[in-house]
Amino acid sequence: MRVLIEHPDPATQDLLATGLRAHGYAVLTCGGPRSTDGTELSCPLLRHAPCGGVSGADAVLSCFDWSAPEERLILRRMAGEVPRPAIVLGPISRASAEHLADVVIEGLVSAASISQVTEALAALDLRPSRRETT
Repeated sequence: MRVLIEHPDPATQDLLATGLRAHGYAVLTCGGPRSTDGTELSCPLLRHAPCGGVSGADAVLSCFDWSAPEERLILRRMAGEVPRPAIVLGPISRASAEHLADVVIEGLVSAASISQVTEALAALDLRPSRRETT
């Protein structure tokens, strides 16, 4: 199983990636939308382009604030990618959850720790195969 981790902090991203790899998952990482010149965001989903990370993932662990309009747009477009990955959201504040009320995503789960992420993935029947864990 391939999991894409989206997190703006590289240290936290590495910690999550290490934890998921220890559980046998193949991991890709993304820092999220970044300003390339102060005005333009670099996320391909914001440019109506396919995202190789999303399309190559079985699940996406997305740990953004979700209160910013561009982040909610990314989530909507991510949900429309084919094949559709399961979406696991990192810790969601009440305010952020209110911003997501209109977003319908298959497999939407809130998770805050590696054990919660692996439990959420298992609940979505997304476990690493024996071959991936060796």
